[in-house]
Amino acid sequence: MEIDASDLDGIRELVNIGVGKAAGILSEMTGSTIELTIPNISIYSQEE
Repeated sequence: MEIDASDLDGIRELVNIGVGKAAGILSEMTGSTIELTIPNISIYSQEE
């Protein structure tokens, strides 16, 4: 499967949305501020 830059951007955005929602819920549950950084995403073949 060939993944191009556009696909990787889409995957990164989906991860950011999910992590952001989880951080928001965790913040509500704990009453604390949650700080996030932008993740570095790499995709490897099964052989790697």
